[in-house]
Amino acid sequence: MSFMLQYQHYYQLQTSFTSATDQLQTSYRPLQIATDQLQTSNRPARHQLQTSANRNRSATDQQQISYRPATDLCKSQETSYRPATDQ
Repeated sequence: MSFMLQYQHYYQLQTSFTSATDQLQTSYRPLQIATDQLQTSNRPARHQLQTSANRNRSATDQQQISYRPATDLCKSQETSYRPATDQ
């Protein structure tokens, strides 16, 4: 008899829990649609950021290329400075 009461109590808990989760799931669906809209609206912004990062990367490449002859000049100054110490 006690087993039957325990089973009824467990079954009532299960049914009340499933109805509560069903309500939570249905109330969560509009939020999921909202996050889908956020994801689709966020994709072009990320793409623009990546392209601007690529532009910045090409700018840094140009800066590095324009900086290399300056280091070459420093090396040529070092080579022109060595004979002065030899003298």
